[in-house]
Amino acid sequence: MIAAGLRRGESLGLRWRNVDLDPMAERLLALGVRLAPEMTVACNAIGEPLDPNSFGSWARRRGFKLHNLRHAHLSALANSGIPIAAVSKRAGHATIATTIATYVHADDADDLAAAEAAEKLMR
Repeated sequence: MIAAGLRRGESLGLRWRNVDLDPMAERLLALGVRLAPEMTVACNAIGEPLDPNSFGSWARRRGFKLHNLRHAHLSALANSGIPIAAVSKRAGHATIATTIATYVHADDADDLAAAEAAEKLMR
């Protein structure tokens, strides 16, 4: 979820046919697990899709919210210099304003850089 910035439903709906992880599939096959293209990546021990609410509850019992993984991914992209339009498109937001309001956060380093830039402009 964090690597791709997926929502809970997107993560739980991900099918093996949409994932290119040949080495993982080979390792599972060696263990006797056969992956059908229609199987979800996130499944229980007998291959059934996980229930989104149960998955969310599982995460909360461990001290985190699943959406925070998406938030971390998109915030990291936005704060690393990726154009906000690209971050917004990746997020699937209808407007850039949603992305900016939700995922772009200034940190101390950004504030220091802004102060230094302002000082240079005043010279």
